[in-house]
Amino acid sequence: MIGGGEFGGAERHLIALYRTLREDVDFTLATFYPGRLVEAFRELGAEPVILAQSGRFDLTLYRRVHALIVALKPDVVHSHGVRANLFARLAAARAGVPRIVTTVHSFLRYDYPLRREFVLAWAMEHASRPFVDHVIAVSDALRRSLEADGMAPERITVIENGVDLAPFAAARRTLRAPGQKKAFRSPLSLPEDAFVWAVTARLVPVKGLDVLLDAFARLIGDPTAPAGRPAYLLVIGTGPLKSSLSAAAERRGLAGRIRWLGHRDDVPELLAAADAFVLPSRQEGGFPLALVEALAAGLPAVATAVPAIAGTLAGAGDPPPVELVPPGDAEALAGAMRRLMAASPEVRTVRSASALRLVGERFSLSAFGRRHRAFYERLLASETT
Repeated sequence: MIGGGEFGGAERHLIALYRTLREDVDFTLATFYPGRLVEAFRELGAEPVILAQSGRFDLTLYRRVHALIVALKPDVVHSHGVRANLFARLAAARAGVPRIVTTVHSFLRYDYPLRREFVLAWAMEHASRPFVDHVIAVSDALRRSLEADGMAPERITVIENGVDLAPFAAARRTLRAPGQKKAFRSPLSLPEDAFVWAVTARLVPVKGLDVLLDAFARLIGDPTAPAGRPAYLLVIGTGPLKSSLSAAAERRGLAGRIRWLGHRDDVPELLAAADAFVLPSRQEGGFPLALVEALAAGLPAVATAVPAIAGTLAGAGDPPPVELVPPGDAEALAGAMRRLMAASPEVRTVRSASALRLVGERFSLSAFGRRHRAFYERLLASETT
């Protein structure tokens, strides 16, 4: 169960979960709103239940949630997001569902930056937390946060998100063919010799795009830098800061070097057309899915050393596919980008291979599905013993 009014990491997580478990699990998705998540499930042949919440404070939703759970008689109710957690946990407990589970995708303090909204979300979460049997955290950083917030360690399991690697592999193969990368870049007005950076992010303060603009200005304006391929930047994503960021880029003389692409459905192809990836986040909500997708595209990367990113890259091997820099430090970010651009093609190829090896071993959909299947089996076995 999820709100479903937006489309982000949690919604993509649910699509991946359904794709990997639908052969083994009787899976019903319930959402509060229609939207892209419902459309995606329908494309996969499923028909979600839309519970039709009329507003944020529509308390009649509880009756519909409870009626649905009573009708389905599920072994597990699994919720995602603060509002879904509140209604699903209370209704499932009243209906006597054997096991109640929540997946935590992000830190509340970053989802709700305004104090009033954070306090309300925190109260909703903690009011229903006694009814949940187990919590899945999508990163070790989230696990530590939950433990610090008072949750018993034995009630938490870490299962990192999975990525469908096939579209990224297909895009790499396609754009490696003679002339294909040039043909794909041409509509984006990218010079043939450009060194193309990509960033995939919501255009919100916590993602640090203002720091990236500062770093990018330093990168292309450095008179001491060795001559080489001109740097360009693809910004993939939407958000409330779009106007202010593009205006800032214009003031700094960067407009000709940046392509603001908004929401795109061809992210694997865009990443395959790039040379490197950068993620300047001040903080990551839980699991850095955009970074993992870039690694699935075989891109060497530069990112900030925030806990969720550093934890995701733990044990990545040598050489690491990502150089980490302190968050909020434009000079350090520019320096790491400069070093990657100056690296030989052979060095970048080795880092690309390291990226592909990491995602193949840890973040494939098959691994994601296996871990969830084993989790559900343990959970239900514990209920019968």
